[in-house]
Amino acid sequence: DAFASESRASHPAPARLKMHRQPATIRGPAPKNAMAIQTLRDAIQSLNTPDAFKPRFTPDQWRMFEAFLTRHEVRGGDLLVKQGEHDRTMYLLESGTVQVFVQPPKSGGRLSILRAGSVVGEAGLFSDQPRMANVEAMGHCVVWALRGPRYEELAARNPELTLELVRAAAAGGPPPRSGGPRQTCRPPARRPVPRPHAPPTPAGLQ
Repeated sequence: DAFASESRASHPAPARLKMHRQPATIRGPAPKNAMAIQTLRDAIQSLNTPDAFKPRFTPDQWRMFEAFLTRHEVRGGDLLVKQGEHDRTMYLLESGTVQVFVQPPKSGGRLSILRAGSVVGEAGLFSDQPRMANVEAMGHCVVWALRGPRYEELAARNPELTLELVRAAAAGGPPPRSGGPRQTCRPPARRPVPRPHAPPTPAGLQ
């Protein structure tokens, strides 16, 4: 119909994702409406963790940001991110839960579990480095994808919005692995301060 044709023209079909368990491809892009991104915004605002993704977007910036995203529905067992691949896509989780794990498993393999309102895959989008872990849907999920070419277009059109996106994504990355080594900044070692010599006593006061 006309709506579907317009949606396909403004939001081209995404590249297929490699599935870890299921041979089927990611569903989508799902149809949008005027309030489509509101559920995602609500999920982001309701996620109260120290490292939560909290962009300080104005309503107009949210509407602009939505234009660069594609919304997808995924099944349990589908891989959003595959370890070792070069894939410049960041995902914002509207609903559902995903697990982050590595292969071969090291100390259990699983790094973290992320729920609605989280962001994942931002390192590959910003740094263009190989994926360091897998991200797998643990059940039915709705995600919003920001891919490399669209991110570059967003940066060219609205640098201020892009800068805030990068700031919020950096603050909202996955927490350090539980039980793993944690790098800390050590203060420089203090050098002993030499004690001042007492002034000589005048001969007349001895």
